[in-house]
Amino acid sequence: MGKRFRLPLNLQLFAEEIEGEEQPPAESDIDALTGRIDELTTAIKRQTLAKLGLKPEEIDYAIEHIDADNERDILAAISEFGDDLPVLVRVKQLQQLSVHGADPNLNNGFRQMPKQIDYAAKAKQTIERLKASGRIRR
Repeated sequence: MGKRFRLPLNLQLFAEEIEGEEQPPAESDIDALTGRIDELTTAIKRQTLAKLGLKPEEIDYAIEHIDADNERDILAAISEFGDDLPVLVRVKQLQQLSVHGADPNLNNGFRQMPKQIDYAAKAKQTIERLKASGRIRR
């Protein structure tokens, strides 16, 4: 079943006519128009929320809570939320942060990696030390 819209949209206005015969619009044309309507609706929501003073990252979270298709309904939905919209935005931000995992314990430092030992240099030092003390005669 296709998507339903509240916008009054007559798709026959966009259909191509061939010599007086009416053709139903192609499925790809309907999908393209549906995508365009969704883009325009999202743009109207973004502009309206930007006028209210929300930051761009907050707008992304707030758009999910607004279920309206035209500007009048969008304004009604925003006024319906009232002071709850910033709270809903903050909850959504915290949910996104919790997806990444728990915070590390701040009292613990970073994991200490052991120093790499250069065995060739250590062997040379040992041989030189033994030659200097007289234990090796070469």
